[in-house]
Amino acid sequence: MRSQTYQQFMRNMDQIIELLDDTESPNFDTDEVDENVECISSKMLNAMSNDVAKLKAKNVLDLIPKNKLTLLINYAMRNVYLAKNYSCGPDDDDEIVDDEVMEKILNAIEASLLVCNIYSTVSDLKFLQEDNIALIIKFLQFQLRETIFPSYDSVYTVKSVKKSDNRKKSKYYHNQHRNLQLLYSKVVELMKVFVMLFDKCIFVDTIVLPLSALSIEPFFVDNIETLQFVCLELVTTVHIQLSCVLLKLDLYINGSRRI
Repeated sequence: MRSQTYQQFMRNMDQIIELLDDTESPNFDTDEVDENVECISSKMLNAMSNDVAKLKAKNVLDLIPKNKLTLLINYAMRNVYLAKNYSCGPDDDDEIVDDEVMEKILNAIEASLLVCNIYSTVSDLKFLQEDNIALIIKFLQFQLRETIFPSYDSVYTVKSVKKSDNRKKSKYYHNQHRNLQLLYSKVVELMKVFVMLFDKCIFVDTIVLPLSALSIEPFFVDNIETLQFVCLELVTTVHIQLSCVLLKLDLYINGSRRI
């Protein structure tokens, strides 16, 4: 494979594998986050995510060694881990809400896109790790509830009784507006990838049920029509998948009874 995108992706992936320690394993089950965990840089993450999308369109990701892709996915999940407790909604007035926090959230969404684009393309379903999908769904649901919904619909904003500096808040909203729009577009893009992923694979209930809830919640929020449109497609895809599973189960049970 001699395409420039493929060669660039392989070089960047080898560089990431060489730089990062593969013995580190972040614990997603704890509330606390180890901020010292090494992860993929913003610049490299964006480049890798863009290249994966291009390689996905060419359907050539199966040519990449699975052991390297597995390492890349493990490293990308560290970005999701680092942002799992952060949000940047209008209720987050504390000093901790700054450009660094928003960068971590955007990196986590980009990492989620990278992982899900790989999973939705490779032909070997044994390669897919359902735990990673579950963690991404959990992170995405947190961002929808804590960042997207309150930012686009004031009904979801918790009114604070604390005094606040209006000038500081005004500056905060001005600085965050562009990043918020970027986050929203990335969330929509990730939802589209979920449609492809769930059209391809059959998942366990612990993944299907949270995703179903996640895809229904946006219909109760105003000013996010684009996201609602994609969620409608996702709900339909999940419903069709569940219907097929139930039909097969019913046929199996009826067949067993006849025997």
